[in-house]
Amino acid sequence: MKIADPTLAEMGKNLKEAMKMLEDSQRRTEEENGKKVVSGDIPGPLQGSGQDMVSILQLVQNLMHGDEDEEPQSTR
Repeated sequence: MKIADPTLAEMGKNLKEAMKMLEDSQRRTEEENGKKVVSGDIPGPLQGSGQDMVSILQLVQNLMHGDEDEEPQSTR
């Protein structure tokens, strides 16, 4: 598509360049923020000092199946 008006063509070119600069800046910011994570910001269990997987899975299983053992309560 060819734009006949040179002013509009120039505006389009400038807008395209500005959008590219904005996207590049946003990408750089996201990359820099990703690198700034330090282990001090991560909670203990996520660092590996938490419970082991077997214990967690057992607790989840107990929660899931514990409700089945109880009698349903009437909401009336």
